[in-house]
Amino acid sequence: MNKVSKDKNYAKQLMNAAQQSKTEQVKQLVKNSGVTQAPTIYYTPGGLHLNFASQDQTAECCHLIVELRWR
Repeated sequence: MNKVSKDKNYAKQLMNAAQQSKTEQVKQLVKNSGVTQAPTIYYTPGGLHLNFASQDQTAECCHLIVELRWR
């Protein structure tokens, strides 16, 4: 979130890649932001959804969903 809020160029690249359905580029941009656990990524014309789930496959104990809306 810090990268998106502080780096307007990065935020624009991320938005443009998502809006153009460039999945691999979106994944690479998210990875380059410093994220250490790859989320499941969904995007729509209105925003980006990142779902961070627990690596423990035996229990659905923890997950975080981040939703970003374009302006």
